Amino acid sequence: KKENIKKLVFSFLLFLIKEVIKLQRAEITEKIGSLNIKIAKANKELEELELKYKKKKLEIRKYRNESAGLQLELQELELENYKELQKQKKI
Repeated sequence: KKENIKKLVFSFLLFLIKEVIKLQRAEITEKIGSLNIKIAKANKELEELELKYKKKKLEIRKYRNESAGLQLELQELELENYKELQKQKKI
């Protein structure tokens, strides 16, 4: 009789352990799913930020090129002005 009770208690404990493991697996699976969603959102945000960064970098390059062009124009005007002043000094 004691053997039967021991077997019954052992079986019940084994059943409880299996149920706890099932619950833990379900919780872990749910947490993994939640983390995967967060990772996907973070990756999307990162891609958007990288795209904005690339656009800003192109804008900066564009403005630098425009600035260099304007500086060149200014130098040309200054040179013309200098040449004109030299001509007037000779006259």
